[in-house]
Amino acid sequence: MIKDRRRAIADILRQYRICTQEDLVTLLSERGYSVTQATISRDMREMGLVKIPDDEDGYRYVLPDDGRSLSKEEHIIREFVVGAEGSGNLIVIKTMPGAAQGVGAAFDMLCWSEVMGTIAGDDTIFIALRTLEDLRALLDRIKDLLEEY
Repeated sequence: MIKDRRRAIADILRQYRICTQEDLVTLLSERGYSVTQATISRDMREMGLVKIPDDEDGYRYVLPDDGRSLSKEEHIIREFVVGAEGSGNLIVIKTMPGAAQGVGAAFDMLCWSEVMGTIAGDDTIFIALRTLEDLRALLDRIKDLLEEY
């Protein structure tokens, strides 16, 4: 029963934009699962679901990747970064509109050794690098992260 319910949760997350646990409880009940929010909370935690910002000025739950396990921060970067280029000891990251603050915070929380700090606007982030040599290393790291789909 737990396994079936969790399959249903994964299916719902692939089909719908789920912003709250209540949304998930409602859709599960429509599929015949009578669950409490506490049960859903436990399922979500054990399934490793991630709550990320979306492009509709809110947040939504997503499934963890089936491949290598990404951190929440890496998932945010992967989901919302649309491009990156650099010069000297500065990288400019372009994001989906409204996502730069969350992506900038994700870079900060990752504590990657190359990153000295970030400044984020609406859809652009400036990343200050520790050394000039860090430019290629960080651009490669970002490129690898974005290409792992």
